[in-house]
Amino acid sequence: MAIFHALTSGQLRILKTTDLHDGRFLLPNRTVLLADPVRTRLAAYLDCRNRRWPRTANPHLFVSQVTGCGVEPVGHVWINDVLGITTSRLREDRLLHEAEATGGAPAASATCSA
Repeated sequence: MAIFHALTSGQLRILKTTDLHDGRFLLPNRTVLLADPVRTRLAAYLDCRNRRWPRTANPHLFVSQVTGCGVEPVGHVWINDVLGITTSRLREDRLLHEAEATGGAPAASATCSA
């Protein structure tokens, strides 16, 4: 999600399983339509999560050995450790790739109307 949709570690930390609806994540300030590769990986993760913590009360999407028995979100360090790189580096790479692909032009939704 950090690579495909440029989500920050803060956004990843607060995601809850109830935020996922019909292939979309409903974030506080936007709705993210998940790319097909993300949906595939997310389904695999949810299967793993349900097998590993079948009775967890933790509402957050991502849980760890520390948070699997509680209700708090995982920490920034956990996310970066799992990814092996910081989410900010992944987001920067994604945004630069988009800029290259569009010739540096801002996305239509980001342009100002006169």
